Amino acid sequence: RTMAALRLLVQATPRCGAHRLAASQLRRAIPPSPVALQNAHRSSGRALHTASGQKGWNHEEGGSWSTHAWAGMAAFGGSLALFTSGKIAHAAEQMHTHVYERETGIEYPRSIDAPPFVPSRWKGARPGFVYKNGSKGLGYYMDTYRGKLGYVDIPEDGVKQHLVGVGMRCMLQRCDVHLARAYAIGLYLDHSYVAGFEPAKLTDPRLRKTLRLVMAREVKGPHIAKGFDRTLIPKMRQKTGRKQGPGKEALKTFANAFNRCGTLDVGAEVLFVFGGDGTLSVYIQNVPAARIDSAELCEAVMEMYVGGKPVGPLIKANLLEGYDKVAETGLGKVELPPGTQPMPLQV
Repeated sequence: RTMAALRLLVQATPRCGAHRLAASQLRRAIPPSPVALQNAHRSSGRALHTASGQKGWNHEEGGSWSTHAWAGMAAFGGSLALFTSGKIAHAAEQMHTHVYERETGIEYPRSIDAPPFVPSRWKGARPGFVYKNGSKGLGYYMDTYRGKLGYVDIPEDGVKQHLVGVGMRCMLQRCDVHLARAYAIGLYLDHSYVAGFEPAKLTDPRLRKTLRLVMAREVKGPHIAKGFDRTLIPKMRQKTGRKQGPGKEALKTFANAFNRCGTLDVGAEVLFVFGGDGTLSVYIQNVPAARIDSAELCEAVMEMYVGGKPVGPLIKANLLEGYDKVAETGLGKVELPPGTQPMPLQV
């Protein structure tokens, strides 16, 4: 492309003018700052004037064919420099707001907005919660006074959740094989975390958090549903002590969210939003797919990733390491969450 542009500059008629060609190149590039644009015009103007040795830019007023060519090349070089600096500035800005998963380069924002809190209907007493008519209506709200669990009392809505760590779910743990990579998963927390930063508390259904899954390859929804079902059935039976009942219905609702979603393409996003009141909301491509009121399911889903027998040991290691870093530096202050790398500069 560069050589083609240079040939056009050399073959350009005198009326075109180097400034006009430089301007056309600038329109195609990322818009630079006004100061950079002004300085570029001044520097390119000086280069053109020096190369020509004349006031005019047509053959009648002076300047040979070679001087016009060199002048055009100087103008093109100025516009190319602006294009490059614009790309670098854009990439630098992205580094402050996003990171990349280490294996696939899947992009993860450093923080997300938690979905709106929706109170749950009465289903019996829940330890650590009080059923009341709160700011979002009648439902379960965290009992920050009698629970003695060290929770922070913050608003239900308008809260940022920050990235803690990212891992890759791979078949047979062969993340080095491209076709074995299923999805990347990242954990987000807000300031309602439990004081003390004990890793076991990550599975606590009263801890507000979000798991963000991004597909690394095309996969059908029913295939995902079978995988979750196979892993979660024994965990739910262990927690409820029975094969039938509310636990099975909760898991069925969870799996049906994927049975109905069709095929998920590469880059498709799935969110597991833990409301902190024993509810789990599933969003597929930013569309609400299910909302399950089951503290047992909330706990089982988190144990699937950070429990005693995780589906991905690297996922567990990265999320727990990130949780430890949050304990040291504070939420939202971890420079590079485990499992990620800075976004590479693409100039």
